[in-house]
Amino acid sequence: MKIMLNVSYTDETNKHWMESGIKNHVTEKPEKESIHEYIRRIIETIDYVEFSYNGKPQGLIYVDRAEGSVQDGYHYRVKADVMNNYKWTKGYFTAWVSVYQVTDYSFPHDPNLV
Repeated sequence: MKIMLNVSYTDETNKHWMESGIKNHVTEKPEKESIHEYIRRIIETIDYVEFSYNGKPQGLIYVDRAEGSVQDGYHYRVKADVMNNYKWTKGYFTAWVSVYQVTDYSFPHDPNLV
């Protein structure tokens, strides 16, 4: 299955800030890997964070749409080394992960085009 991931981080203490390198990241998820294992592997590889709670999501993300609220993704607890006052320290973050399924567009045949 082809999916797109978007990740952002928040720190409830407002002491640290971290930007994710995962924006509109389209990739193919292996059939045998659960979505949570896959998200963990991708985020740990790209953003160099360590998941807490064995990578289990701590909650669901919902967005409001005209047809009602729909699930948009998951949030996880992670930790990372961050620079604070010129010293490395551990920062604890909530990783907000939006997951979208990507499908290929089927172009209609137009006999008027060459």
